Amino acid sequence: MAFFSIKKKSLVLCMLVCGLAANAQIQDSLKTQPPQQEEDNVKYPQLQIKGLFQARYLVGMSKDVDVNGLHHTDGSGTDNNFMLKYMRVQVRAQISKRTEVVALANLADFKNDPKSRVLENAYLKYSFSPKLAFTVGQFRPWFGIEETYPIDIIKSLDWSNQYSEFGKLGWTSFQIGMSATGQLQLGKIPFQYAVSVVNGNGKNQINDNDNGKQYSTRMVFGLYQKYNFNVGLNGGIGEVFSKKYMLWVLISVH
Repeated sequence: MAFFSIKKKSLVLCMLVCGLAANAQIQDSLKTQPPQQEEDNVKYPQLQIKGLFQARYLVGMSKDVDVNGLHHTDGSGTDNNFMLKYMRVQVRAQISKRTEVVALANLADFKNDPKSRVLENAYLKYSFSPKLAFTVGQFRPWFGIEETYPIDIIKSLDWSNQYSEFGKLGWTSFQIGMSATGQLQLGKIPFQYAVSVVNGNGKNQINDNDNGKQYSTRMVFGLYQKYNFNVGLNGGIGEVFSKKYMLWVLISVH
């Protein structure tokens, strides 16, 4: 039987090598972005390569409990372990002012079955304006605050249980589909949005596993810019094996 409420000590041994890989979605922050370079001074295409290495050392603090949270009455479990978590390489090609292509791979996933792993981001993004951009391919749908964290460094070194479970259900994590995103002003209130439609069966899949799709949206209102106080609303509706279900509404204040 597995128990996941045990106490662990996680020591980060190595974190940054050559920068952070950028996340695929809009940041969940409505701070003014710095002005971009003048178009006349930019030459296309532009190519960026980034990477990150992250490892850690785990020690189980409970007797007869291994580093994965499993109990072993015979003392056979491993209570300390060096772990290779990420070895990410990202390639970003800015083809034109409006078009970019991004690929992100986690080479550390070769330690598992790489069939449905390794490749994480693989998408094309076309921006008509700051108010409207389309992303097509494999990416993380913007469905909560955690999608705004850089995909390499998260605050606890592990995603929350909520994020992981929503990922298994096809709402978060890396999915294949299309998304429309943008930011604009509603009067004096900054506003960001994302509307996504995805297969909902995870990354690196050859086909969808049914005819249903999952539709999700997120809206963020910057109610108090002085203190960066934002309110986010999430909602979604989907169909799995001809059964419709709804996830509606999750509110986040930050």
